[in-house]
Amino acid sequence: MFVNSVLLFRVCRSFRCYWLSCSTSRYTFGTALGGPMIHQTKLRLYTALVNRLWKELLEDNRDYTSVYTDIVYDSQGQIVKWHIVRTRLQLKGTRSFVQIGREKACLDTVRQSYVLPEYQYHYQPSEADQYAFRIENHHRDGLHANPDIRLEDRLPHHIPPDQLKLDIRGFSFLYFLITVSLYRAGLKYPLLPDTSDGYNLTIDMYRKQVESP
Repeated sequence: MFVNSVLLFRVCRSFRCYWLSCSTSRYTFGTALGGPMIHQTKLRLYTALVNRLWKELLEDNRDYTSVYTDIVYDSQGQIVKWHIVRTRLQLKGTRSFVQIGREKACLDTVRQSYVLPEYQYHYQPSEADQYAFRIENHHRDGLHANPDIRLEDRLPHHIPPDQLKLDIRGFSFLYFLITVSLYRAGLKYPLLPDTSDGYNLTIDMYRKQVESP
């Protein structure tokens, strides 16, 4: 249903990303503030885990790195930044889809980790008994989640992390796919205040792997 996962991200200090300087204070970095930290040595493992879950869930012959719209390497061939924008991916056997609205990542050579200072992930189900949701981190609106419009009488349109049981701090596409997979497998809607502990327990297990060298 889902796979062991490892994520590695870091912020640029030595390198200036084309879309931003990763050291700028306008963005939130680090797991505590919203930007995933993925250890530099775990990037290959993280990518492999995303691809394995991708193949299990998605009706798409590409893989995670093939949807990068921009990627930059240093002189040693190491990735220092990547960018994904407006990538829609259909789930197998259904008209439901997930979408990477944007994902920006860059390397912090001081902390030897990758960080995602901006991301937007959206789940749009086709089934009537499933609800859409979006998780986003952006310098303008900060880290937050948006529920399905059909739940507007129960949930606010913009939900900050301190009002969610689902821990969206330090999120990534890997954790988003895990959340979608668990929701489709029968767990309660993830943005409800009394949602299942299963989401955080599963994601935390993967976080421990990806944040350590």
